[in-house]
Amino acid sequence: SVREGKVGRHEARDGATLAAAEVGIANTYWIADSDDRQATLVRCVSRCVARDGKIKQARWDFGDGLSATGNEVEHVFFRLGEPKVTLTVTDDKGRTDSVTLTPRIFQVDVVQQAFEFGNREQYAKAAADYDVAKMQRDDLRMYAAFWRDLEDAKQEVRAARAFVERFGDDAGAGTLAGSAAEAALKPQAYDPKAAADLLNKALDQSSEPRQKILLTLRLGHVTAWDLGQYDAAAAHFAKARQLLAKRRNEKAEALDHAALIGLGDVALLQGKLDEARKHYQQAEAGAKEDEPKRLARRGGYPYTIDDLLGRDQYDKAIEVLDEWEADFPTEKLDGLTLFLRGKTRFIQHPGEQALQYLTLSAQVAPRGLHVAEALWLRANCLLALDRPAQALEAFKRVQSDFTYTQYAIEAEAKIRQCQAKLQ
Repeated sequence: SVREGKVGRHEARDGATLAAAEVGIANTYWIADSDDRQATLVRCVSRCVARDGKIKQARWDFGDGLSATGNEVEHVFFRLGEPKVTLTVTDDKGRTDSVTLTPRIFQVDVVQQAFEFGNREQYAKAAADYDVAKMQRDDLRMYAAFWRDLEDAKQEVRAARAFVERFGDDAGAGTLAGSAAEAALKPQAYDPKAAADLLNKALDQSSEPRQKILLTLRLGHVTAWDLGQYDAAAAHFAKARQLLAKRRNEKAEALDHAALIGLGDVALLQGKLDEARKHYQQAEAGAKEDEPKRLARRGGYPYTIDDLLGRDQYDKAIEVLDEWEADFPTEKLDGLTLFLRGKTRFIQHPGEQALQYLTLSAQVAPRGLHVAEALWLRANCLLALDRPAQALEAFKRVQSDFTYTQYAIEAEAKIRQCQAKLQ
């Protein structure tokens, strides 16, 4: 009768130690917004034996610059094709042997064979400690995209910084740095120094003119809004305008528009409202759209923001606010866009970013209709940041200045909470 045969033991014909292994694809993971869009988890098992001794070490080299040790290991490949996985074993008498296997990794959408799909936690655990100093260029690029997909800002910044330092001449280095800088500025992982450092490194390495301008503008924004270094920020925006003066086309005009707004922001943050208005008006003067269309579009922004906040689409709300302030920068001086940005950030995470926008929105337009809610949210933000003395003063102001509002009524309990923290 037909019987199933299985390998019971591997033995070397001519040696005392034999390297034998099993290497197979465990599952795949789809990475959003990347070129190949696929990471692949490969499981490697050592079946090595020593005839008259014991196996002391099993070392795996995965053909992508990375390695691991252990009888059973998992490795995530950020590439397609046929990588060469080499197992080298050493026994307790110093004898070694090696074997190379080649798993075949294809894009899952062009293969008929059924594939299992891995989960985020499994892949994050397997790839968390990769040595970014040893990863190859395209693997490292995909590695950064992988962490962006998982919304892990620290890991994305780590990968992007390594890419910029090692492959700064790559055409995509600036884009990678910009994306990672944005991740470092998200409320849940707010680290503006890391963002500025990454942008500076990318700027030093970049040789492509337009990319240098984009990085300079982004660095100016971070330096002004997140680090409070106003002279340095103004210098970045002025430098961008100098570089743009040599380029005359629509794209250059759009970037010059952004630089003018940046200079206005620097003045706004310093309380120089007339100077800010001058820069904002100069930026708006370049608009080519018909005025009726512009005004109609402007009228729709508040309703869109309100709808997005009602549906908990906070990142999209920030995108619309970016568009609103780019089209109508002078409206920052009315405080409403600053308030809505601060409110959105507060809902996401009551941290430093929310506090900055809420405070500024009340300062630039102290009689605005939004001020009562802005100061209420600001006081709650201070409390969430564990600054009870400042929060107490803020809640008392809400109670005294907005007597007939719901905020004044609710402030009493908050005041007692702050006093308890201070005792």
